[in-house]
Amino acid sequence: MVERHGLSGRIRFLGQQADPRRYFAAGHIFLLSSREDPFPLVSLEAADAGLPVVCFAEAGGMPDFVGADCGIVVPFENTAAAASAIQRLASDESLRTRLGSQALEKVRREHSTPAAAARIAQLVTGIARTHGQVEPSPDARPLVSVIVPNYNHAPFLARRLASIAAQPIEDMEILILDDTSTDGSREVIEAFAAAHPRTRVVLNEVNSGSTFKQWRKGLAMARAHFIWIAESDDSAEPGLLRALLHKLQRHPDASFAYAQSRMIDDADRDLGLPLEWTADLSATRWLADFTASGPEEIRAALSIKNSIPNASAVVFRNFDGIVDLVDDTMRLCADWLFWVRLCRRGGVVFDARPLNLWRQRTSNARTRPPGELEWEEGSRVIGECAAALGGSAREREGMLAAFRARCDAWSAVARVTS
Repeated sequence: MVERHGLSGRIRFLGQQADPRRYFAAGHIFLLSSREDPFPLVSLEAADAGLPVVCFAEAGGMPDFVGADCGIVVPFENTAAAASAIQRLASDESLRTRLGSQALEKVRREHSTPAAAARIAQLVTGIARTHGQVEPSPDARPLVSVIVPNYNHAPFLARRLASIAAQPIEDMEILILDDTSTDGSREVIEAFAAAHPRTRVVLNEVNSGSTFKQWRKGLAMARAHFIWIAESDDSAEPGLLRALLHKLQRHPDASFAYAQSRMIDDADRDLGLPLEWTADLSATRWLADFTASGPEEIRAALSIKNSIPNASAVVFRNFDGIVDLVDDTMRLCADWLFWVRLCRRGGVVFDARPLNLWRQRTSNARTRPPGELEWEEGSRVIGECAAALGGSAREREGMLAAFRARCDAWSAVARVTS
């Protein structure tokens, strides 16, 4: 038929390909020519490459996905209409780009692994509870409050929220706080909230200037027994929340639990574990699960540096006065100070599995060269560590001198690499 219609130079049959995604990446428009296909994965893969989809109505599940925002749905078996739709997209780059971007966002929001896992998890949560993996809340309060402070992280926000929905814990509330984002974050938030009734949204009218001000606002709203601050550019494995809640329920004297992190880049590529960051404290401590008293954790790690550099890895108990543990005058080290203050309330439990996905180089917090804010704010944290350990003035000065040397080393490395 191709030869008969004189199209040999315009149509190519590629045959079986081991990596079809590279063809999607090179394309502009995807036509689903099937007249009947329940829900073709090939169309979702095309949408995941940012291509607008043209498909026939009444031909399986894709017309519902495409709708009016991810491509063009044409009447059933109307090939002339399909050709016209392709011509329209080919001649209108802005329309093609807009529909392709919306298709990409929709497929990642509704058909990614985390999103599918969330629906599956809802079916098995009841079974998990009957086996005592996570005990439900004993009263009307939720078991866990998830706080998501966001500012201009739209490229990662849908995946972050999907990873929260994928946690197999039904008894939770989700608090999303947006600090006047200008990048389309609010549309992502509104779509998620519409699909997840456990969500409360707070949209600032004026930028607060600090994620830690958002922490305080979220903590004041949180009603649950446990709290997870899920930073908006990070992600998580589906088992993170259940694992840390289980550890806290098994260790009632612990004020918080945290998991190992796996570092990822802005395209979700694996960058490995952050063991280099803690190697100067211990080569083995973070290779296996452990429990420690608050003073032990401060002395072994937190009095030297922030050994928990990503808040998304931590779940902690809620209690009266929790808001006041956050010093929102700090821009960089308030999380470090918060862990120290939690250690003064109880012990610590660590899970060595890399259940937290820590995204690199996307933070909005750092505005000054490495070493400067660390010393300016970190010296205050070291002071509280010394007070928590009951050390002498001489011991306190020694801790500060050691930290000063670390800050100078960070500054020197930054100057060499810049």
